[in-house]
Amino acid sequence: MCNLKSVDYIALMQKEVPSCIQVAGEVNIANIDSFNDILNRAITSNSNDLTIDFSKLTYIDSQGLNVLSAIYSRMKEQNRKIFLLNTNENIKKLLRILGLDKYLHILN
Repeated sequence: MCNLKSVDYIALMQKEVPSCIQVAGEVNIANIDSFNDILNRAITSNSNDLTIDFSKLTYIDSQGLNVLSAIYSRMKEQNRKIFLLNTNENIKKLLRILGLDKYLHILN
């Protein structure tokens, strides 16, 4: 788990160059812009792989999955990876059904 300070539903590791993000609650239309902005800031502010801790994530809608897919595409171009930590079974199942588990590295 990341050592984090909350920013709305999404939290960033308090480092000069964040490479670990914790997502809590739901990712949906109400906070999709924040989710997208934080992920984009994280990948543009450093050249490391990105780790996203889903231990407190309860729901992610199709827009959230689209953001993850777009971030993956950008990072792939730079030979970087996304690691998902502590993903619950329902979200893992959704990622498998959509085939995203082949691209996003799910670690538990």
